[in-house]
This record gives sequence, structure tokens and C-alpha cells, in this order.
Amino acid sequence: MPSTLQTFPSLTATFPTSDAATFTVRNTHRLLAFPAGVDRSAYFTGVLPEAYGGAGLTVGIEWIAASATAGDVVWGVAFERHGQVLDLDTDSFATEKTTTSTAQSTNGVKRVAEITFTNTEIDGLLAGEQYRIRVRRVGTNGSDTMSGDAQVAIVTISQVLDLFQIPRGYISGGLLAWASASTVTVGESGEVSLMADDGASAWIEFTGTLTADITASGAGGLDTGSEASSTWYAVWVIDDSSGTNSPAAMFSTSFTSPTMPSGYDLKRRVGTVRNNTSSNIIDFVQAHSGSCRRFNWRDTFANRTLLSGGTATTPTSVDLSTYVPPSTQIADLAIFNNSTVRTMRAYTNTTDPIILQLGPSSEYLALFPTTSSQTVAYDNDSGGGDANIAVYGWQEEV
Repeated sequence: MPSTLQTFPSLTATFPTSDAATFTVRNTHRLLAFPAGVDRSAYFTGVLPEAYGGAGLTVGIEWIAASATAGDVVWGVAFERHGQVLDLDTDSFATEKTTTSTAQSTNGVKRVAEITFTNTEIDGLLAGEQYRIRVRRVGTNGSDTMSGDAQVAIVTISQVLDLFQIPRGYISGGLLAWASASTVTVGESGEVSLMADDGASAWIEFTGTLTADITASGAGGLDTGSEASSTWYAVWVIDDSSGTNSPAAMFSTSFTSPTMPSGYDLKRRVGTVRNNTSSNIIDFVQAHSGSCRRFNWRDTFANRTLLSGGTATTPTSVDLSTYVPPSTQIADLAIFNNSTVRTMRAYTNTTDPIILQLGPSSEYLALFPTTSSQTVAYDNDSGGGDANIAVYGWQEEV
């Protein structure tokens, strides 16, 4: 995701004392000519704008062939950081990087050759500092096969926008949906999903839906081993930064470090699912496509009633961990007091202050904080109580 910081027209070039490119004119356009078979250079000097974010720069060379309609040109670019201490009487360019660019099949049409540098590769150049770049046709390189001059019109400097320039954890789309007893989908038909990988080092982007089948293995399946029943599974979107492998969805029992298939190096968790004693993924629905996601169960309500007719008169724990995953401490609960005479109280922990107090024949439907073990606590003000707690779902950050 480049963002242009500076543009250098050919007329702003300066030249070395030897092996220099030369000016030429083409239909009144002033261009720089780099002949074939030899190495020729031009320099451009600038001050890096304050808008530079520090993640590296991309140099774009807009060029055309003087006469050729085929063949390749090898371009090289190197940065020289001036700062406050550089002796300007001596050249001090960092290591040159090269790229090969092919002539357009229609003569006169520009081609753009791009070379991307990390901040280290530009010698740690900082915003506000003066610098110089050397643009060179490496005509002696065996991969430089185009005959005739390569003519440069403009050189651009763009910054590489990294994920530290947006909020860490960014995600848009990637909606998780139940598809069958063994499969889920991530994303929506025709919609683009865009997310930062969990190391905030790259984008993961795909259009439409990805499917994961827990009975399969690797990308599009379970990361390692075989499915276990009554188990929570993190659902991940994985990708390959080289672009060789396409994005895929994957199950893992790990909520932090799934086993990555060969060729994949990017990952982002998008949600959580659970299977039952028959190893069937329990039906659910997910809302909200950002990083804060809300899940609600769609199976039998009785299965999710984890306290029924509770009569305790001292704070007593209720285990919600079969319906609230280990990735959150926010449960979506139905708490209801069926007693017509007793008062029910609810807590996060047996030793915590009262969070909720329900009079006779009343109920509470909302998010409720749990312990790190996904438990809550309750009691009644005296004997004969009828306390009930059921899980509708949960809310979590992914």
C-alpha cells in the first residue's frame, strides 16, 4: 500500500563525473537516456517529508524504450543518507538493489519499474533528512537484453505503509458462520475481507468465503492431529506473504500458535467454535465484523441451561466453560429467578461483590463478566430459592 511522498522529473537530475546518463528530447518531453550494454547513472536529491512513517520506501522509475518493443532492462537504485555527519566530498551510497523491467510492446508507452527498500536498506533515513538516490541502468548485467536507450521521465518516492500506521488488530469482514456439523465458512459471498495478521506485519485479504472442514488436514482443515469431541477450536485465517499459496481457513486447538502448513506464514484468529460429544460443530451465529465479535448459540436452550433450580444460600460457582470459550471472560447470559418469594444474587466470583440482584419472578438478559475459568457465582437470600442461569453466547476480541 504505497503513498507517494516525492516526485523527481527528469530535469531535476544531476550526474556523476563519469558513466552518466544524458538528456534527450522526445516529442518536446525532456527525458534521461540510458544506453544499452553499459552502466549509466543519474542522481536525484531531496529532503524526506515529515509524513514518512519509517517503514521503508518504494522507488518507481517511469521509463520508455527509445525504439524497442521487447527485451528487459535491469535498473539499480541506491540511497545515500546525508544527515548531519556525512562528508559530501565522498560518495556513500548504501547497497544497491535491482529489478528487471520489460519494455512495453507498444513503443512510446511508459513502464514503471519499482524497487522497495526497508528502512535499514536506506541507511536508516529519517523524516526531515536530506538524501540522494542513484538510479542506474545496469546494462552490463546479462539479464539486460533490451536494445537501444531506456528513457526515464519521472522517478517517484513512495512510502511503504505498514500495519503500525493503523490500529493493531484491525479487521473488517471475515464473518464466521456455521455451515454443517464439520464445516464453517469465513467471509461473505462477493465481499472483501481485510485483516492485519496477528503479528501486525502484513495484510491478509480475500474476497468471498473460505471453508474449513474439521475432518480434513492442514489449510482448509485441522492444523494437526484429528478431531476430539467436546472441544473448543479456534478458527484461523492463514495466508502466504509470498503470494504462492492462497488464503485459507483452518481449525486449531491453539488460540495463539496454530501449527502452520508448509508455505504459510501469516495468521489471524477470527473466532471460536465447539463440537459436542458426537464431534458435531454446535450451530451458532456471529454478529459484528470488526475485532469485537458476538456469538450466539442456536442449539437447544435446555442444553445451555447450566444452573436450574439453584437453592444455594452462600455464593456458589457455576461452570459455564462448555458454552463460553477460553478466549473470553464475557458471557451472554439469561439469569432468571423463578422464586416468587426469594431474592437471587449473581457475582463473577464467590468472593466478589454482588453484580446483580433479582427480585422474585424476574430475569436479566445481557452480557455478564466471568472469571478466567469461565465461571460465575450465585446465591439466594434464604432457603427455598429457584435460581437459573443459561448461556445465550459470548463476546470476544479476535
